Amino acid sequence: MRFLCATLLALGALGARHSRQEPGPLQRGLGDAEPEGPWVYNDIPGGFESARKSGKPLLLVFR
Repeated sequence: MRFLCATLLALGALGARHSRQEPGPLQRGLGDAEPEGPWVYNDIPGGFESARKSGKPLLLVFR
């Protein structure tokens, strides 16, 4: 359980750092740097906060 918590915290830190960067080549190529919809994109800490507030599970997709 501790390993899982440490992993999630590390991913949150990476996500926070990544969210401040410009879109990468994949995002520019796909044209989804700013997608529309009800989801939280490119902001792991914001996603965790949204899931906590709504009581719904969080799905992370890494590509």
